[in-house]
Amino acid sequence: MTAFAEFASRLTQKQLAALRAYYSRKLNRYTAPTATTFHNVLARLPPDTRDQALRLWAGQMSRHPAPVAVDGKQVRGASRHNPRGRTLRVAALEHGSGLVLGQEAVRDKSNEIPAVRTLIGQLRRLAGRTVSLDALHVQADTLRLLVEQGQAHYVATAVKANQPTLLEDLKGIDWEAPECVASQQETLDKTHGRLEIRRCRRLDLTGKPWNGYARLPYRHQAFRMQRIRTRLKTGATSSEVTYGLTSLPPAEADSQRLMALVRGHWEIENRLHHVRDLSWDEDRCRAHVGHLPRNLAAMTNAAISIVRCQGRFPYLPQAHRYYAGKPRAALQAVLNPL
Repeated sequence: MTAFAEFASRLTQKQLAALRAYYSRKLNRYTAPTATTFHNVLARLPPDTRDQALRLWAGQMSRHPAPVAVDGKQVRGASRHNPRGRTLRVAALEHGSGLVLGQEAVRDKSNEIPAVRTLIGQLRRLAGRTVSLDALHVQADTLRLLVEQGQAHYVATAVKANQPTLLEDLKGIDWEAPECVASQQETLDKTHGRLEIRRCRRLDLTGKPWNGYARLPYRHQAFRMQRIRTRLKTGATSSEVTYGLTSLPPAEADSQRLMALVRGHWEIENRLHHVRDLSWDEDRCRAHVGHLPRNLAAMTNAAISIVRCQGRFPYLPQAHRYYAGKPRAALQAVLNPL
């Protein structure tokens, strides 16, 4: 709010008139809104209509049928000052483009699971896409909603201890069986001072021998992902094995595509959650009154999406610096993002 007010205070009388700012007859000039004004307006502004409009716009801008990652994030600064508990948001991010397709608030005394289901029901043009989810959202009702109502496929990127029976089923598969070994794909990457090998094996679960095994709605394949990381400076090596499930049939997703989908899922962490923390300093923002946190998060998501739709800036801080000095260009970017 302080930054909004500082920006408004630098506007000329002509600019304030164009924005229909308040005209003070006593001062005989237009007056810029203060930080308190921004705070009060955004705290009271009902967010549902604005969120719906942003989802509609994002659906028009998206590169259908690119995959979609869904995950939640805690707004730590708001959580520390929220007497009702943690402030959480769930969001949907398009793989590749980094476009934010929508967000949903987690209700007080609830968790991400029902919020993700609400978000899935609101997303535009979900049919034909593949939605990636982490271990928390490996829930039968969530996956059934995706397939039956959303007409989409799912990739459960990891199955963990919150689903113990399912995890034991996946661990119990003979991943050294010839059909699993034959499906293996491997990638090698050198980045961030480390060498990383990824190996993926998959197994078709559509045959009768697998009936009742790894029971999730519409699951067609199981896969095992192994990551071996070596630090180039020290030579220290670590290995991690995770298991997942997908509704994609074998003809539509081999091991290479499954690796790409799992890796693409983490874009929501690297290109949305991390960006909101680093570039917008969201975790230190203490705003928690009324609809303020949700409205600010939606504005941040919209700004990220607009910059990425333009494709002019490889990094968001470059866009910040450019538009900070050119408010007219910033306005044009909002009105004409392409």
